[in-house]
This record gives sequence, C-alpha cells and structure tokens, in this order.
Amino acid sequence: MKIEEAERLIQASRPGRADDARTQKAIAYAEGHDTLRERLAEQRQFDTHLGEIIRCIQPPEDLRQKLAALNREKSPARGHLSYLAILPVLAGVLVLVGIAIFFQMRNSTHFEGREKVEDLIEEVAHMSGLELEPVASNAGQLGDWFYMRGFEGYTLPADLAALPAVGSRVLAVDGHGVAQVAVEKLPVVLQVFDAAKFGVGLEPGGPWRVFSHQSWAAAVRRHGANCYLLTLQGTEAEMREIVNALPKP
Repeated sequence: MKIEEAERLIQASRPGRADDARTQKAIAYAEGHDTLRERLAEQRQFDTHLGEIIRCIQPPEDLRQKLAALNREKSPARGHLSYLAILPVLAGVLVLVGIAIFFQMRNSTHFEGREKVEDLIEEVAHMSGLELEPVASNAGQLGDWFYMRGFEGYTLPADLAALPAVGSRVLAVDGHGVAQVAVEKLPVVLQVFDAAKFGVGLEPGGPWRVFSHQSWAAAVRRHGANCYLLTLQGTEAEMREIVNALPKP
C-alpha cells in the first residue's frame, strides 16, 4: 500500500467510518509506519477533541421557550414543520461554533519551536531524580547557584519565584544551557531557557500555553528573554489546576 493511499484512508478512519476493510488495512499499515503513525494519532486526537467540544456546547437556556412561543403563533401543522426545519440549521450552527472553538484552542497550543520544547519535556521524562543537586530555597533565590554552574540570566517572574525548590541542575541541550528546578510538594519540574537560542517564538508576557506530549502535560510561556516550562506526568487538566493556583504576576 502506498503512503498516499494510506493517508487518504486515514482521513476516513473517524468514529463510525472505520469499518471498511481497506480502511482497517490502512490503519494497520499506518500504525506500523513511523510517519503515518504520528498522523494517525493526530487524526484521532482531532476527532476526540472535536467531539468533546461539540458535546460541551450548550444552546441558549431560553431556546426551548422561544421555539414554543414561535409554534404557538403558527398553526399546529405549520409550526411543527417550522420546528423541524429549524433543528438542522441550529445543529449546523452549533457544529460550526464547535469547530471554530477547536481551531482556536489548537492554534493556542501550536507555536514556533514547539518541537524543541517537546525535546525538553522528554529530557524530564528520562530523569530519575538522581541527576539533581539538593537545594533548600525558593526557586527565585537560585540565581547565584546557577551562575556558579555556568548558567547566566536565570531570573523568574513573581508567580514562579516563590515556588519551593528541592533540587536543581544545569542541562546542556544542543549546546545551550537549561536550568532545571524540581518543585517541592508539586510533581512538576520547572525549566528555564533562552527563547531565542531554542527558536521558540512566543510573545513575551503572553499567557501560559498548556498542551500535552505523550503521557506528559506541559505549560510554557515567555517573560523577557527567557521561556519558562512546567512539566508534569499527567493530564492537561491537572496542569491547568497548577497554573491557575500560581500567584498572579
């Protein structure tokens, strides 16, 4: 099977459309192919997110009353037909709204340099904890500690500076330094790195970008020249709870 044919059939592998034998064959082929496996996973994630968004859409609370009032103004037969005619239009509008919301969420998690950020997430995923040197201070007080180990420019915004640190280290990735801080009482690792050196195109002062990578959740934002990355083995919902609990800058 050619890659192009498999890619086309993967598009048909959405819920309720994957019973065709050729589609099943394409899915099996894709799962064993390095490039197509990732595209298949993205397709399935897209469908799952879109379904969740559509299920979360709530019509206006007074919609039922408005439709009932409209029916009372018309004859019973005509009102019933009008009601049936409105339902497909309403469903179409809700689907379009859901798609728009999905793509807005998708765009908020896709940014220039995300691949490099994912590499840093994988660095944390491979850690055992023994790589860190024990420390006992707030994360914002580790500037001299990192400077003595060759990492310059370590600064933290106010909402991160008060996090209690229990371990730190300097990691070299592609020849550039990354400051890592393990946070006490939170199952997260904070990483600080120069945005320009890693090609991360986030706007300074922007909001946290929360996204998932494999079995990990991450939140990243930029403040000045540095990017700040929080990494957690868990879900995006758990990461959002941690981010929302941080002191407001």
